[in-house]
Amino acid sequence: MSRNVLSQAAVVVLLMAGSYQAQVVFSGPEGVVFDTLYHRYLIANWDGRTIVQIDEHGDSSYFATFTPRIGGLRIVGSRLYGAAENEIVAYDLATGSLVVNVPIPSANLLNALVVDTSGYLYVSDGSPNRIYRMRLSDGTWSVFVDNDPMLPFPIGLFFEPETNRLLVTARPGTSAAIRAVSLPDGVVSDVLTTATCPPFAYITQDNAGRYLMSCFSAGYVVRCNHDFTGPVDIVLTHYAAPTQLFYNKLVDTLVVPDYAASTVHFVSFRDEDLDGVEDALDNCPATYNPEQADADNDGRGDSCDNCPSVSNSSQNNTDSDGMGDACDPDDDNDGVPDVSDSRPLNPFICADVDNDGCEDCGIGVDGFGPLPDNLPGNDGTDTDADGMCDASDPDDDNDGVSDGSDNHPLDPFKCAYADNDVCDDCSIGVDGYGPLPDNLPGNDGPDADADGICDASDNCPTVYNPDQIDSDYDNIGDACCCLGRVGDANGSGTYPQEVTIGDIQTLVTAKFILGTCDGIVPCLAEGDANQSGGVNPDCDDITISDIQTLVNHLFIAGPANAPLRDCT
Repeated sequence: MSRNVLSQAAVVVLLMAGSYQAQVVFSGPEGVVFDTLYHRYLIANWDGRTIVQIDEHGDSSYFATFTPRIGGLRIVGSRLYGAAENEIVAYDLATGSLVVNVPIPSANLLNALVVDTSGYLYVSDGSPNRIYRMRLSDGTWSVFVDNDPMLPFPIGLFFEPETNRLLVTARPGTSAAIRAVSLPDGVVSDVLTTATCPPFAYITQDNAGRYLMSCFSAGYVVRCNHDFTGPVDIVLTHYAAPTQLFYNKLVDTLVVPDYAASTVHFVSFRDEDLDGVEDALDNCPATYNPEQADADNDGRGDSCDNCPSVSNSSQNNTDSDGMGDACDPDDDNDGVPDVSDSRPLNPFICADVDNDGCEDCGIGVDGFGPLPDNLPGNDGTDTDADGMCDASDPDDDNDGVSDGSDNHPLDPFKCAYADNDVCDDCSIGVDGYGPLPDNLPGNDGPDADADGICDASDNCPTVYNPDQIDSDYDNIGDACCCLGRVGDANGSGTYPQEVTIGDIQTLVTAKFILGTCDGIVPCLAEGDANQSGGVNPDCDDITISDIQTLVNHLFIAGPANAPLRDCT
């Protein structure tokens, strides 16, 4: 069955050029009309007290708000008429403004309305069993049918111009009935009584002249011949409470407001595939199949059923391979049969047959496409190409340091500082991602003096001193401090001519200008020219006496008469 639904969130509108989407909220929809002037549907919300308009593009908005509760709708000229409880109202189609308001005090619950060819509007009122008539030209009204025993609880109305009569749905007991009311004298006669639809609610007519009636309490729509002969067939089902049917003859579409579900259905009665079966009743509306064969009785004809021998009314086909999930051995086309697939509807999750901790379909190939996606040998990133995916590999970069201790687990040239020498233990490496370990703490950077400490952190990079002793904490190891004569305060000279006036300036800056030796005097043992501080002097041991010693050495007595001592 071809059926489109307008619900609280989404609307499918079948207009003159196809199907369109819109967003709208329905609340107890009742009457429906199609406005040919502005190419839109107008739908009355009984509970919501609004009239919704949906244009030919599927865009929806409110035509009128804060309306009375309106049931039936009819368009006459440039006005939209509505039956509103105990009054008849009309709105201007161009502006949505209220332009007519005719109170009918004796009415209880006005419902359906129709217009004849003589300028009169008729409206039903089920509770007092009446039909009112109003002259459109001046709004005067009268009771046209009053509590006729042949017309118990009149609800739906349809004007039949060729016979100049009203067709009225009535409720005689538990049966459904159609009565005819002749115009203009109001004489009531029986047309149809049936138990197929207890009771009828509303009535409309299709392009073939057949009548369609909604069965409010039963939840379906029935149809009979134009002369009410032959059977009354159930043609549409599964509604909550179908109300005032409207047949759009421009596009052969039946509009079914479903009051209790706050939904509006648009059902095509065209014959798209030209097989002689209307789309609404065709089990393959887009595929020519006049025989309507359906071997599995799932409502889908064999000609368009993706599992013709297995009942699957949903026609779900996860991998779009033409075979429905109900009969497809591999619903997601990942190459793993559903019976063995941990996620049969997901082509990227299937199994772990190689027990490597990585999903065999994790990498995949083409998803739902025809190629298999289960590749146990290539089922996840394998940084070091050792055949074990990273997810289960304890050492992703094969550098010899486990990922939990590796500060760069995916880089074989960065791993740790196990010897605390500021050189990365893997910086030299051996074979990168290869099988040999790359973490060599004893060989993790250039080591000019071969003392096991890389030059970058060696406090004496050119002097062998594996103990790294630095008694004065000046970041210069004792092993390379004061290697020649004392007095080379700035550490720039080369023995034996290392002492110059620059050294005097260094001591003056440290002691009398900046007041600190830090960063000024590289080696305190060389700055302590008179060696007053012994082997390991500190900055307090460097005084003016050391400056005088250097001045005497360079300018007064001279180097020959005032030589400087060797470092001790």
